[in-house]
Amino acid sequence: MKLKVNAVFDDLKEDARREIGEVFEATVARFKELEKKLPGFVEKVEEKEDK
Repeated sequence: MKLKVNAVFDDLKEDARREIGEVFEATVARFKELEKKLPGFVEKVEEKEDK
């Protein structure tokens, strides 16, 4: 799944600084963890299916 950053934060697990507007790959579990610790900092990006 892809996540879009809404607020700058230091991603300690990935050793990276996430900037506003950045899109990165993450697991569903990682999304849930980020939402719990930093509510609203990331959002899911809808991926378009190829037809």
